[in-house]
Amino acid sequence: MANYEVYVDENLRGESKRRLAGTFKTLPAALATCRGIVDARLAQLHSKGMKAQDLFTAYCLFEEDTWIKGQGFLAIDYARKRSFEICAEGD
Repeated sequence: MANYEVYVDENLRGESKRRLAGTFKTLPAALATCRGIVDARLAQLHSKGMKAQDLFTAYCLFEEDTWIKGQGFLAIDYARKRSFEICAEGD
């Protein structure tokens, strides 16, 4: 059975750091972890009345990328989608 490794790359002030967020036996568990990391960051960045594009831009400026080794999960696409969902929930 394959293991799925979830990584977080941080690119702050020209320095790149990679950390292993966890190793999972199933792809759904790895995806849930990636989504949870993105959701937590968006929750930290979100403020009441914020527009979705502003939330997404703030996420992009944080310069963090969450990914699964050998898989096609794109944190940026998930963050874009969630930004609009989170901001719509506040309306």
